[in-house]
Amino acid sequence: MLALLDALRRRVDPDDHESLEVPEWTSPWTLGGLFAGVAYGWATDTDWHGVRTNKRRRILLMALQNTGRRLVFGDREADQQAFGLGQLAGFVLYRLRYGVLGGLPGDDRADSGETGG
Repeated sequence: MLALLDALRRRVDPDDHESLEVPEWTSPWTLGGLFAGVAYGWATDTDWHGVRTNKRRRILLMALQNTGRRLVFGDREADQQAFGLGQLAGFVLYRLRYGVLGGLPGDDRADSGETGG
């Protein structure tokens, strides 16, 4: 998210209000980012291959993700921003569904309506 905000900040010229380029929700990369955000939330919640409990694996996952984004997008900042916007939206929607409005995936207590204690 910070990278997206930094990219937007760098694109803004205080004297030229036309220079602000807002990522488009209609870009196919936004949809791809949405799925990536949901997948990352699911992978950390379910501890897929130990990405939540093992710091090295989590760092490796993030490094692979960033490398993949650079290989796919290159210098196309508009596509990078659209993907990042979708990824943020996907993770926020996932967290709202699993964690705020309902239990985490695989949490039997949340599925059966039981409470702790």
